[in-house]
Amino acid sequence: MCIRDRTWGALTYPFAFLVTDITNRFYGLTAARKVVLFGFIIGLFCSFIGTQLQGEFGPLVTLRIALGSATAFIVAHFLDISIFNYFREEKWWKAPLISSILGSSIDTIIFFFIAFSSVMSFLEPSNDVTWASEQIPILGILGTAPFWVSLAVADFLVKLSLVTISLIPFKYLGIGNGVNITIGLPFVRTSPDHGTAFDIAGKGIANPESFFRAVKYAQKMIVGDI
Repeated sequence: MCIRDRTWGALTYPFAFLVTDITNRFYGLTAARKVVLFGFIIGLFCSFIGTQLQGEFGPLVTLRIALGSATAFIVAHFLDISIFNYFREEKWWKAPLISSILGSSIDTIIFFFIAFSSVMSFLEPSNDVTWASEQIPILGILGTAPFWVSLAVADFLVKLSLVTISLIPFKYLGIGNGVNITIGLPFVRTSPDHGTAFDIAGKGIANPESFFRAVKYAQKMIVGDI
């Protein structure tokens, strides 16, 4: 498999999940959903433009590719948000890693199945994608399957590698901004994530950002925004 056999989504989607996860971490569930919906609208607009542009073999974006891309985007990102929210109180890497891996896998499965599977050919009978159903070994080394399965596996492997890289900025963007939440109490309790910081007390160099975020987080919990 060479790079031309992979979609650009393999290179960009992990970072789209990164943006969603960072928004979810710092601004909450509602804000993350708004980001996804905004991205979905932009994606629909770009897909429409693509269907109007003609290439050597027809429209640059076919109906099946547009439907597959849109469906995969909205389902995978809303799943990512829900999973991230479920693991948000675990170790810092669990929520972004698990949500991004599962979201990327669902995105890959939905897109390639709608865009290239023979089962979905009724969506666009005029679009000949029989080449994608040719039976070949997966990635040239595993059991036989339609060619689009090899494309999907390669796409997911690229996403998987980029997901691990995307954890780096997520880790360092969170320094000094973490918020602790105590659950199981009859009232809302939040606190800064950095501890007492006695070693810098009285030196005028403490960063109050985590404290401010703890207060804002408590406010959001009270009104049910998280």
